[in-house]
Amino acid sequence: MKHTIMVIDLGTTNIKAALKDEAGETVSVKTLSTPVFYGENSMEIDPGQLWRGVLDCCRGAVSDAGGQAHVDAVVVSSMAASFIPLNSSGQVLCGAIGWGDARSTPYMEGCMEEFCDGRQIQNCGQYPLPMYAGFKLWWLRERHPEVFRAVSKWLNVSEWIYGKLTGEQEYVTDYSVASRTMLFDIDKRCWNPAALEYFEVSPEWLARPLPAGTVVGTAAPETWAAGLSPDTKIVLGGHDHMCAIAGAGITRPGIVLNSTGTSEAVECLTAGAKEPEKLAARWINLESAVLPGWAAAVYYVGASGRVYQSACETMREYRAGEYPMPEDGPVFLPPQRAQLPSVKGELRNISPVFDGRGITRALRDGMYFECRRGIQRILHGGDVSPDRVVRCVGGHTKNLFEMQLKSDAIGCTIEIAPGRDMVAEGAFLLAGVACGWYDAIPEAAERRYKQTEKRRFYPDLERSQRYEELYMTRYLPQFDGGVNGL
Repeated sequence: MKHTIMVIDLGTTNIKAALKDEAGETVSVKTLSTPVFYGENSMEIDPGQLWRGVLDCCRGAVSDAGGQAHVDAVVVSSMAASFIPLNSSGQVLCGAIGWGDARSTPYMEGCMEEFCDGRQIQNCGQYPLPMYAGFKLWWLRERHPEVFRAVSKWLNVSEWIYGKLTGEQEYVTDYSVASRTMLFDIDKRCWNPAALEYFEVSPEWLARPLPAGTVVGTAAPETWAAGLSPDTKIVLGGHDHMCAIAGAGITRPGIVLNSTGTSEAVECLTAGAKEPEKLAARWINLESAVLPGWAAAVYYVGASGRVYQSACETMREYRAGEYPMPEDGPVFLPPQRAQLPSVKGELRNISPVFDGRGITRALRDGMYFECRRGIQRILHGGDVSPDRVVRCVGGHTKNLFEMQLKSDAIGCTIEIAPGRDMVAEGAFLLAGVACGWYDAIPEAAERRYKQTEKRRFYPDLERSQRYEELYMTRYLPQFDGGVNGL
């Protein structure tokens, strides 16, 4: 019987369960659509369907392994800031309010000034976003008071799933997911009393924060029919973007990760929450990493997935070497920069005569330029050159044409690990240490990434120089604050 770890990914688009063996190779994978429902400014996830999807994915992955796999441990990587309210009996009160739900935006905007002038940033360590727990609770209290009055627990979807996996009523979370609430003290690694008081949140509503990689129980009887066993360990994973940092072998500051998917982020490890108001002034978020003792500075580039998909469909007939040189034309500013729903996408400088390809190029180049601006923010104006290697992970890395164009536009070398899911890799390493397969996360992350097959894309000199000119003369001038403007 082969020893395996089940990596469950709770994503915005899909639920995925992947069985990995002791060598870290994928034995089997099962994927189902996430039960997410969108309305006007709303995003809700059905908790019951989510749990059934998790069980079905686990069952399918074990079945596809041909009955030859014993699941030693389960670990979860997850979206964050997607909250399920429970009553005192543990019953779900309504659908999970997803991270992209913008109905709490007016409540956030109402106190933006006191955050941005530094008064509350010192207490909370982050700039405001409508996805955060406090703003969603304010919205719930005013719009659905009957639900709010019954709240006994306020849990991220991963925290609730961990409760289902273990059958325990004491809910737990890891530091990285906790840090996406705006209620967590990243340096002290506990719930922040000042933030709890400001948002009027009881600490008893929240899950108990623990380090990623902690064994929090064993598989509950409900899971045994899905292929788990009484001795299967349940291990804390983390926020998907933070798992990707570990999976990409990043264990020290100075290495930039570009994490792509439904949304896109630029990330870099940092020592802690020093001078959070200066980070917030550059629209950089600070999150706890899954690597012990580290935090991560994160700039959210914007809602990139659909933009790239549209651009790819229009320009698919080109190969990288045949793609036209960058030229003057419309300028696209991506939507939801810094993950703010109120920041809309814009097309500027459209001439009376234009064609569809010109618009598509503007969409694509705007995403590249915003990624470059994010790298400069994270590095505080630091080196952006071909000598800078940016590790890129996620769905966009499947398009090699895209990777070459992006390298040309951002002016940096891009490194990918073809065919590797780095979110799953990072979560697997956490569980691997818990199972005794590895000694420590940092060493294991570096060693496995070093052994992974990689591919690099180097900026084309002529094309990169043209992109540099367009970035400096046409893109940056669209922002009052230049690199740090929004």
